[in-house]
Amino acid sequence: MAIKHGTGQASARGGEFVGTKEAAAELGVSEATMRRWLAEGRIAGRRVGKQWRIARSELGRAVRVPEVSEGELASVGSELLARLDRELSAALGEEDVPLPEELADWASPGAARLIRQAIREGVSDLHIEPGAETVKIRKRIDGLLHDVVTLSRESGKALVDRIKETSAMDATERSRPQFSVVRTQIGGETIDLHLATFPAWRGESLTIRLMHPSRIKLGLEHLGFEPDQLAAYRRIIHMPYGLVLGGGPAGCGKTTTVYSTLFELSGPGVKVMTAENPVEYDIEGMTQMQIDPAIGVGYSQAIYSMMRSAPNIMFVGELLDLQTAEQLVQAAMTGHMVFSLVHAGTTIGIIGRLIDLGLERRMIGSAVRGLFTQRLLRLICPECKVEYDPQDQELTALGLDPHDRSRTFWCGKGCAACNQTGYRGRTAVFEVLEMTDELREAIVAEASPSRLAEIAHAQGWRPLREVALAKLYGGETTLAEATCVAFDS
Repeated sequence: MAIKHGTGQASARGGEFVGTKEAAAELGVSEATMRRWLAEGRIAGRRVGKQWRIARSELGRAVRVPEVSEGELASVGSELLARLDRELSAALGEEDVPLPEELADWASPGAARLIRQAIREGVSDLHIEPGAETVKIRKRIDGLLHDVVTLSRESGKALVDRIKETSAMDATERSRPQFSVVRTQIGGETIDLHLATFPAWRGESLTIRLMHPSRIKLGLEHLGFEPDQLAAYRRIIHMPYGLVLGGGPAGCGKTTTVYSTLFELSGPGVKVMTAENPVEYDIEGMTQMQIDPAIGVGYSQAIYSMMRSAPNIMFVGELLDLQTAEQLVQAAMTGHMVFSLVHAGTTIGIIGRLIDLGLERRMIGSAVRGLFTQRLLRLICPECKVEYDPQDQELTALGLDPHDRSRTFWCGKGCAACNQTGYRGRTAVFEVLEMTDELREAIVAEASPSRLAEIAHAQGWRPLREVALAKLYGGETTLAEATCVAFDS
């Protein structure tokens, strides 16, 4: 059944407005179809609470057109998916290798190949974004977005709808955001696809984050800690109790650092509990909870519940307010090892953030065992790595002496292995701060941030800029990347 606007008449039984069930019955369609037409604007209606109300005059303008059989509808859908696959194949290139069994039945062959290629290239997320005339697909590699293919609007919409249908989403719901997780196995590795829709003005966009749970098991030594930092961090996390806080901008890898920490600390004799939003990795041996403020289950309620469940180790996804901060301090001071994340750019900044929230300085000194912050910087592609002579302004931008040419600097020329970017892979740059008696006394004495940094530096702490310079001088990254980290901190 298809609907178009015209001048036909419908009977006017009852009141002026009807619900979706009665409207669907009058037009001879299912209620789900009626809801979809309302969401798409094909029939005008208005929401009253959670219900749709449709004017009978609107139904009167809806003209029945010849019935279309299920077979004909399936044929139209198949033709659209075939067109989509042709457009994706033209962009991705033909492959003789058959799709893995785990992906063969997901969405469409073209979409499955898109995912497989993304995994092969180390893509962190895919973005399907509608425009005025077309739909663009982009991929993020090492923090930067690159174009993949531009589809027709019809093919782009078909791709989003098909992915939603096969990912436990409501394909007919386009007016509200949706979220889903699909777990699959590719080449023996577990991959979680985190899918999120966004009802944009020009059409529904879809983001697919590719998560690799097995990769957090590589160990803390693979994250990017400098040797002295890793030793300090391990001293902190292996204390019997206390509060450990991490910071840094969104997408800098701090959650992965905490997961790797929990994986190192977990074991048969240890109970680990987490409260997150969302749960990014499903890890065997940990009791994980996703908070849902919409039903009154926030971090505060989760912490209260965890405290009554006798864990050894707790992870709370975000420390957002004074109430949460006080609860975490209480948990840390009653024998638990507690981890959480704070919106702050530096380790000294985390202390300032706690003070700004209203947490008493003596409580900070008593509970906190250590702090870390991090950034991600791109690594030079080893396949096209060459020496180069930087210009004076590149050196001065990082605060280096342009007349000192005693060091060797490197960059990537760009090659097929790195998609002509000169970079391949990323590593983390860390600040790690161990809480000492001298720092505790300075915090209680209301020492300034600069004074706290002086004390920490004298004890071996290094700010992000110094660690980025170590990566630069070691030939791991470029001046441009090190400068970005220095300015960001």
